[in-house]
Amino acid sequence: MKLFAPSPSLIFKKADPLDPRLGNFTEVIPPFQKTLPKDLVLWGYPDDEGISLSGGRPGASQAPDRIREFFYKMTPTAHLRAPHIGDLGNLSEDRLRERHQSGSQLAEYATKEHLFWTSLGGGHDYGYADGAGFLRATLAENLNEKPLVLNFDAHLDVRPDIQGASSGTPFFRLINEFNSDFEFWELGIQPQCNAAAHFDWVTTRGGTILSLEAIENAGGLRETFQKHLMPNLKRPLWISLDIDSFSRAYAPGCSQSFATGFEPPKFLQGLDYLFSNFDVRGLSIYEVSPPLDLDNATSKLAALVIHRSLSLNMRKA
Repeated sequence: MKLFAPSPSLIFKKADPLDPRLGNFTEVIPPFQKTLPKDLVLWGYPDDEGISLSGGRPGASQAPDRIREFFYKMTPTAHLRAPHIGDLGNLSEDRLRERHQSGSQLAEYATKEHLFWTSLGGGHDYGYADGAGFLRATLAENLNEKPLVLNFDAHLDVRPDIQGASSGTPFFRLINEFNSDFEFWELGIQPQCNAAAHFDWVTTRGGTILSLEAIENAGGLRETFQKHLMPNLKRPLWISLDIDSFSRAYAPGCSQSFATGFEPPKFLQGLDYLFSNFDVRGLSIYEVSPPLDLDNATSKLAALVIHRSLSLNMRKA
């Protein structure tokens, strides 16, 4: 496994003890160490080969470091203790399938060690890698409840992988490998992005699809979760967030964006509910594309989601 440390210039540190930033509390740490912090461990996938295989616009390979740039400049949440963050660096392997395998090993290790982890895509093809690692670790725990996977996305991403492991294939691969061993939800799905055959495939394989329209009609994500998801603090959850699930007004920098989509305040309310009611093990953010962005709005949004997740995880500790 090849991991390259991020540039020290990305991990912003401020000398003012009255105004520290998240970079002040971050260590660059090699993986598979017993001393990894439990507040947050993160790594990046500087890779958009899977997006190109799907015919999408490249650029997501630049996302991990750009998101770091804004995340580490953020301040810790007031009235919480100082966080402890470990940055494992960026993954690099020769072939896409090898990169997926290594990413899966990282996610499995972090999940098994009960570390809260975040991976920074990169294409959504890494949703298979992260999801497989999460599921291998949690299924080995022999819990009474099925692990829960929530995908926030405009697309279902269940295309067959006949022509390669593209960014349109992660949940086709995940469901085929793990079948009914986990519960799977697709949230924020938009009708202009998906074929009827793909809707049918997800539902016949036991998945739940809630469209963007259905969520908005329910009042938002928090209200949707309150209605459909029974709280269980022992139930492990992995969150897959494709940034194109947000409206173009907030996330223009992705391979494909639309005027319709989630609004950040309501999404964060839904995130609050999930961390308060489930054992959130990991959060992955995909498809941020800095070359397609406006004033770094999308990278800043991704950093904001990670910041909120870190704070919510620390409140539970």
